[in-house]
Amino acid sequence: MAFPNSDPIFFAVSNPDADDAAVVYVGKQTTLALTLANNTGSDIPLQKSADDPSMLALFFPRFYSAEEVSLSTIEAVDWKIDRTTRGATLIYEGAAGVWPNGSILHFGITNLTTNSQPATGFFQLNSSNLGPSVDSSLTTNISLNDAPVEGNAELPKALAVSLDNQGSVYVSDRLDPLPNTLFLNLKNIGSESIYTGLIHLWQHPRGVGYGRRSQRSSTRPGRFRMEN
Repeated sequence: MAFPNSDPIFFAVSNPDADDAAVVYVGKQTTLALTLANNTGSDIPLQKSADDPSMLALFFPRFYSAEEVSLSTIEAVDWKIDRTTRGATLIYEGAAGVWPNGSILHFGITNLTTNSQPATGFFQLNSSNLGPSVDSSLTTNISLNDAPVEGNAELPKALAVSLDNQGSVYVSDRLDPLPNTLFLNLKNIGSESIYTGLIHLWQHPRGVGYGRRSQRSSTRPGRFRMEN
């Protein structure tokens, strides 16, 4: 089995209550799923040893306080969990053997809540005694957002966001700069108007583009482009 990227170990975090997106919400108790997939092409040894076991050190994002981390619960089958100030150390205590290529390790975090301001962060895993094919440090990003307001439309269902040319820009010599122009396109894909002022500038299915000029570009910064 291959996983969504070429990393030898695919590490991801998801929120089942947010369509499995890597997002949590301010003030809302959350359960997260952590996924580790072996994509190395070979089995990974798992050592059960009183002196030198396989271990994973888990660190929570910085937007969680030490107290908020301590109130959470970590679930991991076949792993002993020693809590730390910023997360936990997971010590393998299952049967000695291997983590087969193409298989997944699942961990859960429950009772997780924070009242911090919206921010971005990451979970980090530091591994030891998992063989040479596993990086000693793995990270996966997560966002802390304000909770959705009940009754408001889900933004991805109302707004399509894209960059022209996949957002590509070109590097050039500073003595002979190459002009780059990026357009951020916002398109109303919903069935209703988003702007409800006296002048209806933005109605389904129209969109706007925001142009940002670099060297010698003919596009003015802040110029909006309408899309029908």
